[in-house]
Amino acid sequence: MDIQEKLPLVSVVIPCYNYGRYVREAVYSVLNSTYPNIEIIVVNDGSTDKFTLEVLKELEREAAVIHQENRGLPGARNAGFKSARGKYVLPLDADDIIASTYLETATWLMEKNPDISFVYSDVKLFGEQDYIWYTSDYNFPELLLYNYIPATALVRKEAWEKAGGYDENMIKGYEDWEFWIRLGLNGFKGKRIKDTLFYYRKHGPSMLNESNKHRSEIVKYIRKKHRSAYINPLIQVQMLYYVLKNRLIPKLPMPKLFNRLSGVFFKAVRFEKDVHYISMTGYQKKININKKLHAEPRKISKKNKVPVLILLPWLEVGGVEQVFYNLLSCLDRSRFNVYIITTLHGTNLWKDKFLNKADGVFHLPYFIDNYKKAEEFILDFIAYKSIRIVHISNSKLGYYMAPLIKKYYPEVKIIDTLHMDEPNQPWDYFRVSDLVKEYLDVRVVLTNYFKDLLINKFNEEAQRIVVIPNGINMKPFPRELKKHKVNRILDGKINFGFIGRLHRQKQPIKFLQIAHRLINLKEDLRFLIIGDGEMRTEVQNYINRNKLNEHIKMLGFRDDAASLLINDIDVLLAPSEREGLPVVGIEALAASVPIVASKVPGWDQMVDDGVNGFLIPSGEIEVFVDKCQYLINNRSDIFNMAEKAHKKGETEFDRERMTAAYESIYFKLTGEQNSRNMHLNV
Repeated sequence: MDIQEKLPLVSVVIPCYNYGRYVREAVYSVLNSTYPNIEIIVVNDGSTDKFTLEVLKELEREAAVIHQENRGLPGARNAGFKSARGKYVLPLDADDIIASTYLETATWLMEKNPDISFVYSDVKLFGEQDYIWYTSDYNFPELLLYNYIPATALVRKEAWEKAGGYDENMIKGYEDWEFWIRLGLNGFKGKRIKDTLFYYRKHGPSMLNESNKHRSEIVKYIRKKHRSAYINPLIQVQMLYYVLKNRLIPKLPMPKLFNRLSGVFFKAVRFEKDVHYISMTGYQKKININKKLHAEPRKISKKNKVPVLILLPWLEVGGVEQVFYNLLSCLDRSRFNVYIITTLHGTNLWKDKFLNKADGVFHLPYFIDNYKKAEEFILDFIAYKSIRIVHISNSKLGYYMAPLIKKYYPEVKIIDTLHMDEPNQPWDYFRVSDLVKEYLDVRVVLTNYFKDLLINKFNEEAQRIVVIPNGINMKPFPRELKKHKVNRILDGKINFGFIGRLHRQKQPIKFLQIAHRLINLKEDLRFLIIGDGEMRTEVQNYINRNKLNEHIKMLGFRDDAASLLINDIDVLLAPSEREGLPVVGIEALAASVPIVASKVPGWDQMVDDGVNGFLIPSGEIEVFVDKCQYLINNRSDIFNMAEKAHKKGETEFDRERMTAAYESIYFKLTGEQNSRNMHLNV
């Protein structure tokens, strides 16, 4: 039997009263779920609106529609729960929607944790308001004080039955809060997913607005109904603690030292729970345990499309994420299903950017608190989705999982992409990947330098290595320089730019030293620093100390680097001490910006010395200054180099070419026929 057919049925109950303009979107958000075994029940709670009735008639193709006289929201939910055949039930209001991964994540959590009876997430408000409601981890005494659980939470139907359902007398609102309290009184516990998987639509006066008008009356009703809980001395002490914690302590001044110590403490708490936080020695020991494991191989079923699982550390703003975003933007989705699992704590600022590029995005640290559970989730996920390719990039948990994946699923192919070697850092992914290289089917690197490094330093077999340079979307970049930019270069202040993390590896202080000397030699120059990082204060102090504020502007982190290159930067300066294959360099080529960079691997693949820029022996500031002076004094050469830069970008670093190379690997590993016109030798 297909493993998906063994998954428990999940019922989604959608009460609807005259919300025809929204309910279709609610239903489609459920149909878009990554979880395959779902039934949808729409409860028409006595709608009188003709349009709503027409929409509900149309929705009978996708959902079971129950018609009843108006009983109010709690009565409509109870009717839906009663009809639900699922082991788990999700109440969803007709004007709200859910993320595609909500049901799958919550169901997995309850299947693996029988002590959890309902699962909820953080909430994204949309429509007339746009902000995130961060809910709280489940705690019953705190729940008695206020409701931090959204109405849309996945509930075991058995728990709903034992608790007696929603109180149908509470037609003025807060019926969900009272229901969560009753579940707690019956011994049922909840679990929070620290991710925004539920979207609450804010549009004009809502039922919540009306409920808040009757708050004192409803709270009095709840406290009277559950008086035994509110007068329990032990619970009262716990409630007092949460009042102090949430209302008094946040108002106290917290010294920086305390914040730092608390950060160290929480990292220590995660130390043995997360492979990302252990030492390299400890990591190697855990991998050796995986290598020695004797596992019974499991079969996976084949699908029409090739399912690919990509393991990344996070979805922050960075070069690795940009590479995979460009890959997924061009990947033939008629041939591939693509899922992303992130494995490291982070803000995931680019999460929304990836949602439309993948079939599902799962952030493990948002709902799993230790690496053993993460291990279990990934192995289950491979079975649920019939994954045939696992693609690892910069994820320590991903490499840790490689031996387990191969032992349990020998048919699954594993590839990794290595972006940069950092031999002086505690964690270097060339060294990390070398620990499990026998479980990797294909090794992808960005440059021939890295291929030679794998062969000569790590004894990798040449035939297992594929060089695929990063690629970007060239279409937004104009072929010709903007008129205002031409005029500036011909007869104005030339703008030199630095784009990157303010980190030792990028050498921002060397950039400042180059700028300082050029400013002393010629005043009609301007320097822009785009980026942020640990050296921000040091960089700013250098500018202030040398009184360079008139010429050097710090723009901080920007997500429009491409636009800045097109409009504001005439020459890119990159005195890095080492690089991978920086996306910002490719963007500079596409934007027709000459590059003056250190002669290090990465930059030497982008810059043809004297053609589209200059390569400078690393650290030689005076040579940087000389080459910049040459461009200042020979401005026509900037135009020549700009034209050559754009041509090189188009020819060698287009994302279509990069994607075709990855697709060729995917097809070759799975034995599928490559449908691309571009066939690369991989």
